[in-house]
Amino acid sequence: MCRDYEDLIDIPYIGEKRKQVLNDNGIETVDDFINTSFYEIKNLPKFGFMPAYKTKSYVEDSVFDYRGMKEIIEDEMNGPVYVGGEKIKPTKNIENLQPNDFELEKTTTWSFEERGDWATHDPSFRGNWSPKVARNLILRYSKQGDIVLDPMVGGGTTLIECLLTGRDGIGIDVNYNSALLTKNRISFPEKYLEKLPDSDQKVYKGDCRNLNKIDDESIDLVATHPPYANIIDYGEEVTAGDLSAIPNYEIFAEEMSQAALEFYRVLKPGKYCAILIGDTRNKKHFVPISSKILKKFLEVGFVLKEDIIKAQWNCQSTPLWVNNDEKDFLLIMHEHLFVFRKLENEEDPEEYENNIHSFLNR
Repeated sequence: MCRDYEDLIDIPYIGEKRKQVLNDNGIETVDDFINTSFYEIKNLPKFGFMPAYKTKSYVEDSVFDYRGMKEIIEDEMNGPVYVGGEKIKPTKNIENLQPNDFELEKTTTWSFEERGDWATHDPSFRGNWSPKVARNLILRYSKQGDIVLDPMVGGGTTLIECLLTGRDGIGIDVNYNSALLTKNRISFPEKYLEKLPDSDQKVYKGDCRNLNKIDDESIDLVATHPPYANIIDYGEEVTAGDLSAIPNYEIFAEEMSQAALEFYRVLKPGKYCAILIGDTRNKKHFVPISSKILKKFLEVGFVLKEDIIKAQWNCQSTPLWVNNDEKDFLLIMHEHLFVFRKLENEEDPEEYENNIHSFLNR
């Protein structure tokens, strides 16, 4: 980073036209530019995401503002909310409080054609993971009374399962409507709460890269389903700190690395962090986003416990391609569920040399 620019025109990628745009919007000095958020710069004419990112990276250590956590105290969802272009209604009546046919998975291949609709689970939130995934992780890697963190909670699936299984849950989402929806989904009527183990569920609006209200080594399990960069649009307008608005995969991976550092900080030694991440295509060629994210998590100190292959079902885009005989690529119908472990303080990392980032770099 360098702050030794005397004039806006000296900052790489600004140029005369962008300088004029900045001046027209009251940004006349380098200090003005530094004090203006990335998101304000991005929305100006002649800028956009990448020019704003490149110019800000020359004058600041961190381009993005990682905003802290603010708790959602009450269920304030009085009507439908829009997330990712989908209109989502408040919670419906509960027909089945618990699943009728759930079995704990025993292999590294998981496939759930029926995603699960017990309690207040609802598939209308695009990209949320199956409650069967969340339940498997919670039951296998935590016990009743443990604290489970989902720092990208989306539609609330993980916290619903925490409530049903007697784990204390912390759910965070950068999108206010998502946090609002989660709070609504876990606001069970008292007659159902009486049937469940005691637990405490908290919901926050916040950035997964700034878990400022969570103490070091206080979490028993991190379980989350990050966006795959900007594959799904989760907001009508870009929310500050929204990882799903990043159009560049390298930048997305770097920002996920910042999230991984926070997950590592708050997780207790010996405990687990599970993330479900998929891949995409560019110009009909495979882009292994999951491999990039795997490496970032290993670099911060995690070791890889499991790489579970999860089959995808009922994707919105599938009907567009499945009957297209002219396509010259295969549909991506799987995701990676990486389960990482934070080593105990007394454990020697060299004993896991084939499970850590040095293995990928050899």
